[in-house]
Amino acid sequence: MFRTRMLTSRVSAVFAIGIAAVLAGCSGDSPSGPGGGGGGGGGPAIIPPILAWQPSTSGATIVTLNSDGTNSHAVATTTMRTGSAQATQAGKLIVFTDATTGGAQGLFVVDQAGTRRALVAPSGAISAAFDPIFSPDSQWVYFRATMPGSQVSGQPVPSAIWKVKLDGTGLAQVSSPRPLGQGAPSIAPDGRTLMTTDADAIVFLGLQSGAIHTVPAQCADAQYSPDGLHIACVSNGQLIVSDAQFTTSPATIGAGGYDPNGGIDWAPDGKTILVSSTTTGAELVAYPAGTITTTTLGTSYSRVAFVK
Repeated sequence: MFRTRMLTSRVSAVFAIGIAAVLAGCSGDSPSGPGGGGGGGGGPAIIPPILAWQPSTSGATIVTLNSDGTNSHAVATTTMRTGSAQATQAGKLIVFTDATTGGAQGLFVVDQAGTRRALVAPSGAISAAFDPIFSPDSQWVYFRATMPGSQVSGQPVPSAIWKVKLDGTGLAQVSSPRPLGQGAPSIAPDGRTLMTTDADAIVFLGLQSGAIHTVPAQCADAQYSPDGLHIACVSNGQLIVSDAQFTTSPATIGAGGYDPNGGIDWAPDGKTILVSSTTTGAELVAYPAGTITTTTLGTSYSRVAFVK
């Protein structure tokens, strides 16, 4: 059974310094990346800091660092060796997964001051909570959750989409349980559609209407581009990009060998996709050119995302 670590005031102070450094790292002076034609207009690509899990024998440290490995700062520790994390408001808040006191997986938030608090703890309705993402307005956290009694013998454990406000109120189930696939969900920039994957399809959920639409696809960790016009995901180890409805033949970019559990993320200017390689670690893939810049993170980090 896992036990959640209690942060001392000294450690909280270190984390506060780390998160403050994230804010400085998100300025326009961030390192430039491989360029390419994305949706951000002319000029070189701007690469924001990276949020990454660094596993250890006792769990993991969630860190922020530049793509060249500089300016590394710890922002939280977990008793889990890997999980999901996402930043919002230029790193002022980070939501992440960790084991709760009872050992089940829950959600936590750490703020700019280094203060950590529980956001979602397993309860009668939720067995485990994971894969959290912020809504575009940063008012809600959407996540996947398994629920008691929902598993069918011999079938993958189904999970449903839930949401909660940042103050912990408003907890509500958004979708019915289904055997969802790998990777965190993604919300379109207009906030109207949530996208996730199951074993053999991309699932689009209307957040206002509740309508569900599926498109057959072998796709993991499908993510909307910042302008909402494209979807990137990992399919059989390849990074592929299609339109926002996934109706056009996907373009394959990058070198391949990508980890469906390692994370995919678009830079805010839409010119670069961060993806985890099973051999070289995190890579920056220019969109649409496909030019690759290998970061110095290597394979010692288990999951990556951009700080936004």
